[in-house]
Amino acid sequence: LGEGGGFKAASIRLGLDLPACTRLVQKLEEELHLQLIERGVRPARLSETGEFLLPAARALAQSYENALNRAILYSDRDITVRLSVPVNSPRASISDFIGRYAAADPHLRIEIRSDLTHADLLEGRCDLALLPYRPDSKELLLWSAGRSFNALLASPEYLRRRGIPRAPADLAGHDLIIRSADFYPQASCLVKGEGIAVSLSIAVCRQDIESGRLVPVLPGWHRPEWEMTVATAKSQAGNFRLMNCARAFAASESRAAQQRRRENAELLARISGRPGAI
Repeated sequence: LGEGGGFKAASIRLGLDLPACTRLVQKLEEELHLQLIERGVRPARLSETGEFLLPAARALAQSYENALNRAILYSDRDITVRLSVPVNSPRASISDFIGRYAAADPHLRIEIRSDLTHADLLEGRCDLALLPYRPDSKELLLWSAGRSFNALLASPEYLRRRGIPRAPADLAGHDLIIRSADFYPQASCLVKGEGIAVSLSIAVCRQDIESGRLVPVLPGWHRPEWEMTVATAKSQAGNFRLMNCARAFAASESRAAQQRRRENAELLARISGRPGAI
């Protein structure tokens, strides 16, 4: 709450239900006999008393995290975390995280699964999932992992043969390649001139875009952005090693998503500005 954004932002960051967050603060106010929150404004913010206590609260939270981290170092029990990631998700940041996290918990092994949903998570087919949406389920703990967007892509050969759409309505006269079932089409089918893709990750096609084998269509227009979410079942809340891994993974992916957004926006702007660009 001290970082702004009110109860909603705090609940998302902590992976707690909004009512649970408000109950925690109310309980603390009752125990301290102090008003910590100004509730007459939106979003809710800390009172003067809350601001005074904030440094002590941060120190307490940091001490708790340090204690958990030390417990991890002394844990000699090997555990495996089954992590599901979207098949269309850039893998570099995920691989980097797995390598770094091995130093924090050398006895925790991460196995990758592909494209499982939150239903698979609840049914026990994975322990942790990176999802390209935010599921509406009270049985899950959720952490935001950044936002993503894509671009419409096609080969120059296809556009020369079929024409260049100048507005979204023009797409009605084209062959569109849209995600179907559980897998995305490969970039190779675009290079062969089979249509315009609307669901492919820019990162997956980056080399083809930079080489000119694929070009953005309708620059600046794309499907709505989506929120990436790290999720696990609430039944796992007592597994502090999994919880630590989930929070660290969400923070890592959030930073990576911000970096990818900047890089993708710069790439599309640079490509669109090329002489003779479509």
